[in-house]
Amino acid sequence: MKIRHFLTIGTVLAASAGAAFAQESAAADDRVVVTINGEDYTANELDLLRRNLPDQYRRQTQNMNNETFVKTLGYLLTLSQRAEDEELMEKEPWKTQLWFNQLNFQAQAYLATINSTLKITEEDKTRYYEEHKDEYSEARVSAIYLDYSPIPELAEKQGKEVVTERDAWEKAENLLVELRNGADFAELAKENSQDAGSAAKGGDLGFFSPDDTGLSQAIKDAIFKLDAGQVSAPVKDGGRYYIFKVTARRPRAYDEVAVDVLRRLQNQMMQTKLEELRQSVEIEFKDPSWVQ
Repeated sequence: MKIRHFLTIGTVLAASAGAAFAQESAAADDRVVVTINGEDYTANELDLLRRNLPDQYRRQTQNMNNETFVKTLGYLLTLSQRAEDEELMEKEPWKTQLWFNQLNFQAQAYLATINSTLKITEEDKTRYYEEHKDEYSEARVSAIYLDYSPIPELAEKQGKEVVTERDAWEKAENLLVELRNGADFAELAKENSQDAGSAAKGGDLGFFSPDDTGLSQAIKDAIFKLDAGQVSAPVKDGGRYYIFKVTARRPRAYDEVAVDVLRRLQNQMMQTKLEELRQSVEIEFKDPSWVQ
């Protein structure tokens, strides 16, 4: 009855528990440490259960002591047994929901198995890195910051200068015209940028990479499509306009990006296998009008 109890818990505990008991052999600690509703459980069984729960439930239980965990498990097992006694899993909507949960769990288990068997060699990774070096380059960036007042009324109350968004945009456009006519970016940054720290350095912000978490997506999109020496159009982000210039580019070392290279290759291979699976599905619609 023990394994059957676990399996009826379904999405909460049991599927993972059943997998744990099926896949892992018992360790040395086979002491019976607790009895729940007349069923004995060893330390090893409970340890396997805790370690093989789905992520969301493992996070919920990882800080529980053994007593709290067993009480929670006992409560779930009791609820599960009551549901079984009343044959709830043979009634709708529970029957369909249990079927779908099992279907989804099995699909996820198979996908995890596929992912764990992907073979990617060091040669595969270094070749990918060489072929995509441009995507792993860092950009040295300079910027001109042009702030505006998102809420003019609030700025007035605080005694601050009111700069409308249109004012900031027009100034950015005028500066861009000057830059395209040959003006020196560093000089314009010193004279106009409203970020004092970078303005003093001619707008220089240092090097950034595409995975830098300190940059918004709008700024990344503007910066990383520029070659060295190019200037961006005005970029609106976070209550100001920016004009960016990429002053230099350099490749990141392979060791710095090896984890990302592996992740990309895994995703590529996984997508290929998933597409093969999709193509293998045999579906024949018998009533075209129903599809509409």
